[in-house]
Amino acid sequence: KKSTSTFTKKGEGEAKPYYLGGWHYEKLFRINVILAVLAESLTKQKEYVTKAVSFAIYMWQSSFQIYGIRKFILEHKGDLQQKHGYKLTSSSNPEGPLDPEVTKQLIADILQTNDIYVPALESQIPFEEQGWLSYELPKEFLAWCEDYQEADVFSYWSFLKPCLSFYYMNKLLELLDNFSMQVQKIPILKTLVAFSQIVAKDQKLVDVYRVQLARESKRLGIPSKLNDDEIKATLDDLSLSDEERRLEYENIKLQSFSTQFTIQSRKEPEVLEMIVTTQKRWMLQATEQISYGRFVEAKELLDEAAKHCKILNDYKRYAEAMHMIALLFSVSEQTGDAVPFHFECEKSLTTVDLLGKSVCLAARDLRELHRYTEARGILENAVNKLTGRGKGVELVVGVALLPLHLESAMLCIMEAKEYLTIPLRLRQLVKQSVKEYKKAQEVIGNIGGVYVSDLKTEIEYIAEYYQYINNVYDRAKHEKKIERITNWLWKIEEAIIDLKCYKGVDPIAGSRLRFYLDELIDKLNVLTYRIKGQTELLKAPPPPEPVKPPEEVQEEPPAKVEPKGKKK
Repeated sequence: KKSTSTFTKKGEGEAKPYYLGGWHYEKLFRINVILAVLAESLTKQKEYVTKAVSFAIYMWQSSFQIYGIRKFILEHKGDLQQKHGYKLTSSSNPEGPLDPEVTKQLIADILQTNDIYVPALESQIPFEEQGWLSYELPKEFLAWCEDYQEADVFSYWSFLKPCLSFYYMNKLLELLDNFSMQVQKIPILKTLVAFSQIVAKDQKLVDVYRVQLARESKRLGIPSKLNDDEIKATLDDLSLSDEERRLEYENIKLQSFSTQFTIQSRKEPEVLEMIVTTQKRWMLQATEQISYGRFVEAKELLDEAAKHCKILNDYKRYAEAMHMIALLFSVSEQTGDAVPFHFECEKSLTTVDLLGKSVCLAARDLRELHRYTEARGILENAVNKLTGRGKGVELVVGVALLPLHLESAMLCIMEAKEYLTIPLRLRQLVKQSVKEYKKAQEVIGNIGGVYVSDLKTEIEYIAEYYQYINNVYDRAKHEKKIERITNWLWKIEEAIIDLKCYKGVDPIAGSRLRFYLDELIDKLNVLTYRIKGQTELLKAPPPPEPVKPPEEVQEEPPAKVEPKGKKK
């Protein structure tokens, strides 16, 4: 039975489209981001992430082609009607509007058969991600998209659920950042700039993503559209003013929790909720302020966002705000002030992905303050929450578990330094540290890979473990521990090589990922060289004892012989 609702009514006319347009590619983009989140392994997740980036570029390519074809039709509609027989306008009103169905049929014929030469199709938007590093979308094309009222190009009408599209674009940025795929972030950031301008119509969001795009371009060593003075002026505009604080506080008190949906026009898209809430936009602004070292402005934005979340009982955003405030204090080296916000964030946690990030950051800050018992308590509590879901652990749980086990291993080995004079407690901590690291290796095997940030934690842990056994264990036990570390290092080197050889990783030598992986390989080589040298020194045979010089033998004098003829 066919059902109609506000979710399907708009798409019924596109059941059998003449050609694929922006509306279709946007859906395929969202589907692949969802599949990436629900993937069974990190290898599959990389594939879906790469496909999602490709469909975002397809959306722009299709839009630019249709833009060129529609301009060509308007300029040559007389020839198209006379020579090719397309009845674009009525005979009674030749200068009237174009017939939509005939126009779509003509566009499909041009795209498929290519019998009609359209000069605009020769200039295309680059398909490869590297081509977007130096490419800028034409201003004339963006202005046309802003006024266009069809769903076949990137426009306000091609996004049936703009709030979901905005969410999944930001989710894709987060996944790309986990893999350090910086080049792939450039087309998505440019898409978000255009989305904020054309669909959301929010200048603050446009400024947020323009600044973020400038920051990523600087990391890749490519020229940015914004210079340092323009970035500073934009960040000043993104700061929270007293007038904005007052107006938003009055609006939040009047905000209703229920919204009535009415379809006023056939052209009105059905939006389930606001594209971005005020508190979420403030958190995005605060993220950029922190990235550029403007901690005071970021703290003001986050305090106000937390207040709004508390009024609306938005526990998810409130936990994010608390985590960002704690991160702000940690970055500014005020670890003691970050601890209360860590505990406040833990009380309001509702999502698995934030659980791993916030608890690891809290344990790291408590470890620096030598509060090992509290750090171990929150780590064990988080691990119990995640492992209590049963045997079938999905990828998102495994990704959250891995940094928790690595942080637990690091915590034990750092605490062991405090008990060098207590052998029993020392052995317990070291044994627990190795146990936690083996659990981390099991998680890596289950999820089929590791993020770049977790590789750094692994190498730091192995370096601390090697330093510990080098100072504590005697020669008899030292060799066995060295063999264990060598096996660990081989696995890490294989993971780094896999990341370098993966086709979705950017090949630019100056990119952050390439530089970061080379830095990890250097640390790995130094550590391996030290371990190898120490092992060869242990396995070398003992040096021969020095040869003693021969002792001089003293000859005894001959005995006296008396003559035979002599008698007494």
